[in-house]
Amino acid sequence: MKRCARVLALGFLFLALLSPGSALPQDQETSESRLEITEVQRLQEQTLTHVDLEEDLRSRIQTLYDEALGFLQSRVNREAEKTRFEREQADIDLQVESNRAESGLADPLSSADLPEYRSVERAEGALERERSRLEAYRSALREVESLAEEQAGARNEISRRLGALDQQIESIGDELRAARQRNTHPDLKLAIRTRLVAQREAALASIDTLRAERGLLDSRGTLLPLKIDLAQQRVARTERLEKRIQTVARGLRRREAESSLRSLRVLAEGIGEKWDRMARIASETEDLAESMWGPDGVQARSEDTAMALLDIRKHLGDLGRISDLTRRKFAAFRYSGNVRRWWPEFPTGFPTREDINEILLRLDRVIPEVQYDQIQLEQLRSRTRERENEILDKLRIAPQEKAGPELQRQVANLLTARRDILDDLIRANGRYSSRLVEFRSVSRNFLNQEAQIIAFIFERGLWVRSVPRPNIPMPGDIGRGFLWLVSYENLSEIARTAWNNLLAPSKTVLAYLILLGVALGARPWSRRQLKLLAEKVAMPATDSFRATLQALLHTVLLSSLLPLALILGSELTVQSSPSSHLAATTTALYYLAWIAALLCFNRFLFASRGLAVAHFGIQEAIARPIRRTLQRAEFYFLPLAFVAIQFASAGLRIVNSEELQVQNNALGRIVFVVGMLVLGSVLVRLVPLKRSPRSRLPGQIPSGPRPVHLCTYLIIALATYLPALLAIFGFYITGYLLGYQMLRSLTVLVAVVLLGNLLLRWRSAGRVEAPGTTAPTEEEAAHTEQALVVEAQIGKLFRFVVILIGVVGLYGIWADALPMLQIVKRVQIWPQVTLIRSAEMPAPGSFDMTTTPDTGNKPVEEAADETGTALKIPGLPGVGSVGSAEADKTTILTLWNLIAALLAGAITLGLVRSVPGLIELILQARPSIEMGSRLATSTLVRYTILILGVSISFGLLGISWSKVQWLAAALTFGLGFGLQEIVANFVSGLILLVERPIRVGDVVTIGTLMGKVSKIQIRATTIKLWDLSEMIVPNKEFITTKLVNWTLSDSKRRLTIPLRVAYGTDLQKVKDVLLEVACAHPLVLKNPKPYTNLEDFGDDSVHFELRCFVEFGHGLQAKDELQMAIDAAFKKSGIEFAIPKLNIQVPADFKK
Repeated sequence: MKRCARVLALGFLFLALLSPGSALPQDQETSESRLEITEVQRLQEQTLTHVDLEEDLRSRIQTLYDEALGFLQSRVNREAEKTRFEREQADIDLQVESNRAESGLADPLSSADLPEYRSVERAEGALERERSRLEAYRSALREVESLAEEQAGARNEISRRLGALDQQIESIGDELRAARQRNTHPDLKLAIRTRLVAQREAALASIDTLRAERGLLDSRGTLLPLKIDLAQQRVARTERLEKRIQTVARGLRRREAESSLRSLRVLAEGIGEKWDRMARIASETEDLAESMWGPDGVQARSEDTAMALLDIRKHLGDLGRISDLTRRKFAAFRYSGNVRRWWPEFPTGFPTREDINEILLRLDRVIPEVQYDQIQLEQLRSRTRERENEILDKLRIAPQEKAGPELQRQVANLLTARRDILDDLIRANGRYSSRLVEFRSVSRNFLNQEAQIIAFIFERGLWVRSVPRPNIPMPGDIGRGFLWLVSYENLSEIARTAWNNLLAPSKTVLAYLILLGVALGARPWSRRQLKLLAEKVAMPATDSFRATLQALLHTVLLSSLLPLALILGSELTVQSSPSSHLAATTTALYYLAWIAALLCFNRFLFASRGLAVAHFGIQEAIARPIRRTLQRAEFYFLPLAFVAIQFASAGLRIVNSEELQVQNNALGRIVFVVGMLVLGSVLVRLVPLKRSPRSRLPGQIPSGPRPVHLCTYLIIALATYLPALLAIFGFYITGYLLGYQMLRSLTVLVAVVLLGNLLLRWRSAGRVEAPGTTAPTEEEAAHTEQALVVEAQIGKLFRFVVILIGVVGLYGIWADALPMLQIVKRVQIWPQVTLIRSAEMPAPGSFDMTTTPDTGNKPVEEAADETGTALKIPGLPGVGSVGSAEADKTTILTLWNLIAALLAGAITLGLVRSVPGLIELILQARPSIEMGSRLATSTLVRYTILILGVSISFGLLGISWSKVQWLAAALTFGLGFGLQEIVANFVSGLILLVERPIRVGDVVTIGTLMGKVSKIQIRATTIKLWDLSEMIVPNKEFITTKLVNWTLSDSKRRLTIPLRVAYGTDLQKVKDVLLEVACAHPLVLKNPKPYTNLEDFGDDSVHFELRCFVEFGHGLQAKDELQMAIDAAFKKSGIEFAIPKLNIQVPADFKK
């Protein structure tokens, strides 16, 4: 009965909750009631009293009610926030009215507002206070202006969240309708619907709160312009007041200085007339007063520095605002549109980077001088009291008629004034030094902030259009650009400026005039010298590297005429305040001189009997078309480059007018495109992509272009055609910068190729040997082979050094443009290919609906259904956050990491291949070091570099020891089985290289085989046997088994020659003959001395043995020649070799 009653009670409760008057609505459309926290708590308590529910089902229901309570608590919090926002909005409305009334008041500043300053100290104190107040007002103005960006970001974030909440509410409504039709346990169904309703009410409360916050932001947006106006009024008023106080302070200071100087001069002159000994002190005091109060004194310079410091601080604040505006504009347009929409705009008179650099250079010169003057003043002040006492003592002992009381009083006044001036001068000079140091620091901050803006522009400007649509230039813009280029006013200004600079030349102009005259007068002599040097290096007897260097100098002299003329024209057009046309002409001539130098040098490099033909071995048939092609490039490309650079110098500068920018985008872009296309079409003729039919052998099938020629063709096309195409499609700034960087890179490549050829020429000059008439010996052949190997290693070293210098040079060139490639760092390639965006800061007062207050920052993702599986809530923003958390723990690999790792691997490979050549080049001056030591050293260094390079490459890829320790454990397990022999050989190879029991070139016997060690590697060693076969021996064998090294510590070998002589021979004579033969032989060593032994008396002969020592490798030859010499000496001395005899004794009683 109790059980039936409970079931009936639950049924009635469920019907009551589903009724229209219940606290839980049936669906979203008909709900008007409000779900309260107490009602949910009551339902949760009733669930606990149901003893018939299973524990798992009860736990899921309790979890759903807990989440519902969390959402309801979130609703309460959002309503409180809404109330707070509405209260703040009301306060802001009152502030708006107050600020409107304050900003509407007139704020004239008249002379009556200035108090009357009777002393310099009061005026300077007021001036310092106004300057501090001005800095505070400017800082407040920057803070108020920065609020605009925050307001915009917060408003966008609120709009985004409102849209997400609308979608969430719609999804919750769908879930409510689906939950009503779900066939599940009534209690679980009720809990699911309660949780969804609570979540919907929390979302609705969040929407109301966000709308209230948006209203608050709108009110702040109304207040913000008023605050900016008030801040600007305060800044302007304080600036005017500071200038007027400064004028007053300067006037007071000038009058006080004049009065002090006048009275001091009168006093000094009077003392000097009365006493000659005080004339010097009086003059020094006048100089100190002049350095303190004079027009160029410390006080005047300090005040000028203070004014300049205020100006640079103001410009620094303006630069910060420009940076913020540029970033906000880019954030609005991103990569759409053109770069002009977010390009920074600088005010008129804004200091350039060159101005600040000039200021820093001047400060770097002035600050040490001021600090040195400060030290000198302090040193002079430390001796003041001693000097005053000396003067007073002399004054006391002077005659009374010369040094009366009046003179003593005047001298005392002068000395006191001198001491006071020194104290004031020390204080003023210290203040001046501090201001200079602060001025330098602020100027450097200005440059750093400007560099950040430039980096921001470069990073994004590469991918943004710089020419507004349409891409086709308008005829009117082209015509106006042509008139600007050839107008009479601009051309006459150029001619007038050049003539004035020529009439009053500077030191730079005079220097270039002298260099131009020298280059012009030395051209015939340089041509003759090139021919003589070509004839000199053609003969091996007179060939030298010095002749190559002389030819290089003459080539530079021949190619310098046109560049010097252009750079002279650039210097002649320099003016202090030039027009845009004159400044662009100066810049164009300067850069054109560099391009002309590049083309002219290469043309004379390939001249007939020039450096490339006579010294580097380039055939004349190859040099002639190169020379003609470069001459055409000079004729066609240089005029177009001059016009393109002139337009770009005027149109790409932000400080110039917009009209010049339009003309640059029209006519300047056309000239740039034509120039790059002309240069590319001329240079590609240098690459022979098709082989000449005459160069093929009969019957040979024509082949395609060589890989080197194809790569060269692609590089030339990339350097010339790509910038032109970018400019055609509207990316003019990108194409222009790319073309400029490509020309600089081409200069570096020419220098690197020239350096490589000079190094090879240095190694080969004077080393050509005449062919021998006799066959080389085995030793000579080995020496020649070793020399060839060394030369090959040194050649690899030279190539690596040249490539490394080229890479460093290219990096130095592209370092300024690397910010354009910063996007590579945001290209993620692992664990998925995507573009990493910069993290956005959350808006002020924002909140996240994916969290519940009572459970912490855990996303509400799941609810249990009737089967216990996860119930996904569509539209919930928190879904998937677990996966994102796991993704955060995964190593992210970007394209930049991959490129850096590949570069590190390439550098490591180059170093490993170049180490033997480097060691050979270092040890060439020490021939005493054996070849085995060199090879062992190079091998150890190579493996060390390889290990370091692999570690660095893995580190760049994000592979650390903690991530590969499982692999190390697996390798350790495998080493105990299949890899133990390989590891044993590897470790044995390291032991061989460190302990060096065997070396390359040693003769060893291992087992029954004997040969010479030719190569020691990390796993095995190669031994060349006497039959010229090669045996590969694992390194483990040299460590674990016995071996004989015939040349380890000594290369001597003992020869043993046994002899037998007949009985009856003079034994001492035999010894003397043997020793005489051994000592006379050239291969037998004198130390140790040869010796002979009588070994035994045989049956039919006396046994002797000759023992002597020879160098290893000459044993067979020495033994053969010694035996022949012994035979001849024995015959000459009458000594007979014993012949084996067989004596048979026949007994006397033997009968035949």
